[in-house]
Amino acid sequence: MKNIVEHGTGALFYLANHEGRGIGLFSKAMAYILQENGHDTVEANEALGFVDDSRNYSDAIQVLKTLRPKPVTLMTNNPKKMEALKNAGLTVSERKPLWGDVSEHNEKYLQTKISKSGHIEAEGTCCND
Repeated sequence: MKNIVEHGTGALFYLANHEGRGIGLFSKAMAYILQENGHDTVEANEALGFVDDSRNYSDAIQVLKTLRPKPVTLMTNNPKKMEALKNAGLTVSERKPLWGDVSEHNEKYLQTKISKSGHIEAEGTCCND
């Protein structure tokens, strides 16, 4: 949100049914239990019978198509979001990485998102050895 304020314009989308990369809040809580017992985030979803990421971005795409005829700058590390927008015919002018603080508590989680989910790591932002 700070980046949106600094830029002077923008939109933040929070989409229904996207909690836990599409598995829902209850299943996300179950995945947390599995993660506490040694599974990484992808393994936990799969152990519960889900794929790594089942989200659909069509609602956000429809809003963007309706309200934003100009190219968009997308703040994400998830290449699936970029691909969804481009496949829908939206022009993405730029992608900005979006990393929070890296700590001993989330480093393994973030590294899993990079190595197993294909998230884009900006140099010097996360989990570099």
